[in-house]
Amino acid sequence: MKDELRDWIAARHPSDKSESPVEQLFHSSLTLLWDHLMLPRNASLAVTQQAPIGNYRADFLFTVTKMEGGKARIVIELDGHDFHERTKEQASRDKARDRWMTSNGIEVLRFTGSDVWRNPFKCVAECADRIHQVMYGMTQKEAQWAAFMENMRTILGGD
Repeated sequence: MKDELRDWIAARHPSDKSESPVEQLFHSSLTLLWDHLMLPRNASLAVTQQAPIGNYRADFLFTVTKMEGGKARIVIELDGHDFHERTKEQASRDKARDRWMTSNGIEVLRFTGSDVWRNPFKCVAECADRIHQVMYGMTQKEAQWAAFMENMRTILGGD
């Protein structure tokens, strides 16, 4: 992705909670694509940036209300080279953190800073797809197809 386009995206929806250019780019991309990705704008999905969880802080925390009831938490971690896996100690700390979150029922999706920098929309779409799977029990494409089929049944007068 060209620098000018990245700069334009990141400037559209600034966040005072972003602690790095990669987090800002992800946040702006998520905000720009929210409706396109069919993410709900109601209490069934909440996103918190720099969310405290136990002794940790997540870059992004999605709290998802499932259709069948109950809540799930999905953490998005954006790993810039300076703070993640540059040394064995950093890699070990990240793995321990992921194990703690998993053992506490929190799913973790991790993207490298390079992944986000190359294609933030792809990263955001992957997150949205996982949110759809947790929330509705199907991917975004499956949800779009189900909505299309329901509309066709309505239009054609079938049950």
